[in-house]
Amino acid sequence: MTTTEDRIDKLFGQILRESISRDEIEPELRALFHAFDDPYYREKLQSAIDYAEVYASSRKPEKYGEPEKVRTLLLHDLTSARRRIGQL
Repeated sequence: MTTTEDRIDKLFGQILRESISRDEIEPELRALFHAFDDPYYREKLQSAIDYAEVYASSRKPEKYGEPEKVRTLLLHDLTSARRRIGQL
């Protein structure tokens, strides 16, 4: 069985290489949300989910800027969640 860390690492790589469709990111993140009952982990995962929704959207909200910026913020939150797992 794949660990949560492995799943996050794989997803991070797919997002970085853009080898996963934007529409597939959010469901993958939602599947990881309940992996740990830790407030910080869940906060970062929820933030990543929110960015994934914006990233997959065809509209470009001025609040977030260009898709590349949204992707960077998404990857940052995913990294923070991954690091948190190591602290638990």
